[in-house]
Amino acid sequence: NKLFSEDYVPYYYNNKIYPIDIHCLAVAIIVFLKFGKKKLAKKVLENAFKLLYSNRGYFYFRKDTLLINRIPYMRWSNAWMFYAMTEMEKYENMD
Repeated sequence: NKLFSEDYVPYYYNNKIYPIDIHCLAVAIIVFLKFGKKKLAKKVLENAFKLLYSNRGYFYFRKDTLLINRIPYMRWSNAWMFYAMTEMEKYENMD
């Protein structure tokens, strides 16, 4: 209850949800998958698409209460999300 909101958005800090950072979402997906929690990983992945995905094919870096940093950082935001999605695909193919 200190790391995620009720709908599985990972907290950046232990006491508040903002900023919502794509790296936190990606790492949460990877960790849930490593521990066999595929349903939780899917919920976090859905949140990543809902909150920080651009229809241009990349993920935004960070969302704050008023602003979204829409810079498509390849190494920070997108590389980690692509890695998390690759891990999800590997687990999907195991079923």
